[in-house]
Amino acid sequence: MRPVGFALAAAIALAVPLFVGAHRLQAESVRIAPLALVDAEDEVSPEPSRLDRDLLRRLDGMPLSRCLSFFPAGGDFAPPLSFLDAARVCELGGYPYLVYGYLRKRESVYSAELKLLSREAKRIEASFFATDDREHYGRLVEDLARKISDYFLGDLGMDPGGPPPEPRRNVVELPVAAGFWTPSGPWDEALEGLFCLEAGLRLVPLMPLAGLKSRPLYLGIGLRGEYAVGRARPECETARLHRLLAKLPLEIFLCLDAESSLGLALGGVAEFDILRQERAYSGPYGESRSAGGLSASAAYRYALSDRLRLGLTVEYERVFYSEPLTTLASRLCLEYAFPDPARPR
Repeated sequence: MRPVGFALAAAIALAVPLFVGAHRLQAESVRIAPLALVDAEDEVSPEPSRLDRDLLRRLDGMPLSRCLSFFPAGGDFAPPLSFLDAARVCELGGYPYLVYGYLRKRESVYSAELKLLSREAKRIEASFFATDDREHYGRLVEDLARKISDYFLGDLGMDPGGPPPEPRRNVVELPVAAGFWTPSGPWDEALEGLFCLEAGLRLVPLMPLAGLKSRPLYLGIGLRGEYAVGRARPECETARLHRLLAKLPLEIFLCLDAESSLGLALGGVAEFDILRQERAYSGPYGESRSAGGLSASAAYRYALSDRLRLGLTVEYERVFYSEPLTTLASRLCLEYAFPDPARPR
């Protein structure tokens, strides 16, 4: 398969689970629009308030964030103040819910009025009010966040579950993968990839390490070995290329929900190649060589159980021979996480 077609197929294969994950993420989210800043004479400031950013930070730290995510509303638009303006933002962005409103600044007092708009119901589902003196702006933000949380947890009956589990430490995972690869550039004129097999170990020092908009984020340090086979193209003399690779990737994973996660990896590669060729006029010929390189990959993973995950990985590699070898690979992965002896089963 030529690199362009291979890359397109790999991109489509990876885009399908990414789209499903992104759709699921959006379906469980509330967007907060820029919130207007209004003075005592009801004049709207050309610059929005910072209330939306402060409110997002506070909501991300509350139990509600374990079952519902809050994001800023994307786009370049003025803070919506009317129902029609808010409904237009909600419709254009495809947001299930939108919080909009304003912060009024008087001489010594802040007051805020926020509304929750439902795109599906096409109505205001709830309104939230808070007032406090200007020296206690943080308390006003806390009050609004608590009222929004109480609405979803109390009125709508959302369940954030129990307290967040304790972070796991020094988690060891065993990933194995099989797939196809192809060269690009000058190598593609004489060589085509057949298959590749990969296995390794991954150490996750702390899971989760941090959170991104209430989604757990963690890092992994890997050590992987790969065996890949290629052959000469039909118009060339018969040959086989055996590739042995050692990789040391640094990986980062973002959990979309309890089952799905996205991963990115970047690392170094050491490659040792063995070429076996049947030359038409001089008989069998063989040579070997080695070089270092870099690799970058993207992955989607789905949890089959507490210990097993199935995934798809697309990887780009560049090995620095005198004529650099650039390859693309797509693999189906199976990962096993070893039990943590320090945690009850």
